[in-house]
Amino acid sequence: MSTIEQPPKIENSPEHIPNEEKILSVFKKLLNGKEYKEVAGQKKVDGKGIYMWAIEFPDGGGKSQYLYTRKGKYPETEALETGIHVVYLDNTGEVVGGTDAAKLVGEKWEITE
Repeated sequence: MSTIEQPPKIENSPEHIPNEEKILSVFKKLLNGKEYKEVAGQKKVDGKGIYMWAIEFPDGGGKSQYLYTRKGKYPETEALETGIHVVYLDNTGEVVGGTDAAKLVGEKWEITE
């Protein structure tokens, strides 16, 4: 009698949602001692916690922002993964570029910038 091998089961564990303290600790690690301020109106919360949060810091002659987004679809944005992006602004406040700064892998943050 032959046996048929079954493919391994994929365990779908619930996604880890970082709390405010953990997000802030990653912001501070990325800032490396730079001063920052929250961007007014850019801290969004739902029943699961923070899903979007922006902070601004001086960067050369202009300013830049770190933007945290939680994986999911929201009124203001949609994110395929939970992470923090750096957004570069010119001296008029217009976005001139950006890139990934950190991403959440499981329950651990990986700094990518």
